[in-house]
Amino acid sequence: AHVKALPQVQDQTLWVYGTSLGSQVAAHLTRQHASEIDALVLDGPMASFTDIAATTAPAEQQDMIRQYVTSPYAAKEDVKYLEETPLLVIGSEEDSSVPFAQIQEVYDQATGPKLLWVYEGEHLQGPVLDTEAFLQQLEALYALSADAQK
Repeated sequence: AHVKALPQVQDQTLWVYGTSLGSQVAAHLTRQHASEIDALVLDGPMASFTDIAATTAPAEQQDMIRQYVTSPYAAKEDVKYLEETPLLVIGSEEDSSVPFAQIQEVYDQATGPKLLWVYEGEHLQGPVLDTEAFLQQLEALYALSADAQK
């Protein structure tokens, strides 16, 4: 599953874009194939499956969930290993699906070059509500990616 070996994408820049629940898979895939991936975008990422499950559960069940609902992988852990992969984390303090604290945690745990774009609006609405700002963030990520490849 080495995408860059395909003739259609040889010598092309390869980014991974994960949204919401898919941010978990995107971060893990990027960690596993970091040498092939030029940048990672996580839009509305939760810190882990466990964290989002605990957040949405009644308070009296949260400790039990944290103890018994384990994540096979977690964005907040995987980003620690992306020391050379540029990362753009996108989120909103108004997000009613993923608490902003989880978005911030993913960003804070990242060890490589990183950007955080905080927009006003609901879950995953940043690129729709402010396309120009979104494109500016992608341009900034591209610049980080180019710097990382030098």
